[in-house]
Amino acid sequence: MRFVSVFALITCALAGPALAGQISEKVDRFKGTKTVSWESFKDPGRGYSLNVYAHFAKSNNPKPFGYYALLVPPPGTASFTDCHQNDWLIDGAPAPELASAYRASGNSQMFRVELGRSTLEKIASAKSVEVKICNTEAEISGADIAGVRQLLHATE
Repeated sequence: MRFVSVFALITCALAGPALAGQISEKVDRFKGTKTVSWESFKDPGRGYSLNVYAHFAKSNNPKPFGYYALLVPPPGTASFTDCHQNDWLIDGAPAPELASAYRASGNSQMFRVELGRSTLEKIASAKSVEVKICNTEAEISGADIAGVRQLLHATE
């Protein structure tokens, strides 16, 4: 019985970080393009989510032609329609290359930014990534930072 309890505990501990999001690959059969993505699960108690996408012009290309990220505020967050100025810090240093464009549709809102691989590498190696939108501050989760590392590994 004790072995089963220890096994269950280890399984839950290993599965916990994996449940924060997923990496996936999708091929568009009609266009011949491919997208590799890290997407956070939409857990209401999770906070801000950072989803990252790599696009390939052809599904058999070895390297992506571009990356972009979506910062998604948690459900119930006040609207940023009137004020969506955003500033970022990577390990406490300003990161103006992450300034994002605001988009809203219905009840959902997000911030989108085109990224280079070198910026993603900075995020992936960071201990902390923070964002300030107007007067609202948030920190990107360790799971999402790990997801960026997974995406980079998957697109080497």
